[in-house]
Amino acid sequence: MDRRGALKHGSIASLGLIISGPIASALLKGCSPKEELNWSPLFFSSSQAFTAGALAEQILPKTKTPGALDLGVDIFIDKMVLECLAENEKTLFKAGVDELEERSRSKFNSSFHRLSSNEQAKLVKEIQSLDELSFFYRFKELTLLGYFSTEQIMKQYLSHIAIPTRLEGCKPLEPGQKLMVGNHIERMGFEERADFTGRTDF
Repeated sequence: MDRRGALKHGSIASLGLIISGPIASALLKGCSPKEELNWSPLFFSSSQAFTAGALAEQILPKTKTPGALDLGVDIFIDKMVLECLAENEKTLFKAGVDELEERSRSKFNSSFHRLSSNEQAKLVKEIQSLDELSFFYRFKELTLLGYFSTEQIMKQYLSHIAIPTRLEGCKPLEPGQKLMVGNHIERMGFEERADFTGRTDF
């Protein structure tokens, strides 16, 4: 190959390197799929809904039983806050979710829902407060309510009684017996049963 041909091919190769470097990287990033919810929040913004969903899943993660997200607890919380809580409580929920997200970005430089389970757990413990009316405890209440109100949990994992009879709070449970809705569920927490192995540390 003569010198002119070498220069020609070298120029083309150099151009290829330029295109395949930063430009190609930018193009690939531009083609990355954008995260989207598979439902439309009524109260939270989309980014807040991601954070709220991840927090609910931290409280009730998927184990041998479905996790919070498997049962749409995040959708339940979004609707309940919008339709059932007072304005000051709505403000508390949005502020709490935003604070959790800010802590996540400050400490791990990432959105809360993208963190590992251990990283999420560390942040959750940070936002807990001694005040039982704080955001986390209110959020946890709604998470438990939404989870145990689902048809799947009530029928497959609990002894659902369509027409309740008298309350027998001290009635012993037989081995393998399902928890009774409205009866043993308050006396014996779900975490004490082998078939409910959700988080018990917060």
